[in-house]
Amino acid sequence: MFVSGSSVSLRTRIEETLREHGVTPTAQRVEVSMLLLAEPCHKSADQILQTLADKRDQVEMELAHGATRWEAARAPLSDAVRRGMIPIINSMMVAGLVSLPGMMTGQILAGEDPLKAVEYQIVVMFMIAAATSLGCMLIAVLVYHRLFNARHQLLSDLITKRQN
Repeated sequence: MFVSGSSVSLRTRIEETLREHGVTPTAQRVEVSMLLLAEPCHKSADQILQTLADKRDQVEMELAHGATRWEAARAPLSDAVRRGMIPIINSMMVAGLVSLPGMMTGQILAGEDPLKAVEYQIVVMFMIAAATSLGCMLIAVLVYHRLFNARHQLLSDLITKRQN
């Protein structure tokens, strides 16, 4: 549970947002929302917004020449999903060679057959990779739908540069 001052204000803002959308802010819903929103923006969303801000002229030119909103946004969206998948792919590459994941190590120390422990760890790694890819794709689609309207126009006024 979060107890810092900034998380109290985050908790209050999340509860207000849930109420605004007709959702009862139970303790579980608030905690899950705090976990999801602890970082200001998802890396995939950052990538899409940054790319669209940098290449706004190119995207608008493609739209002006008859490209659909999907055709104009496909490259930034696929780059964002690819970038969001890099950490899990890297961790899958080194699992068992450079690092021993916790569940696998625990099973081996508890006396479980090492091959069975490796099988379980592979399943867990694939579940994490699947969840990561689904999350990245969902974020990309949500940002896409928010930044392009039905008339195939980029709503560039919604893109703001983040100050570090």
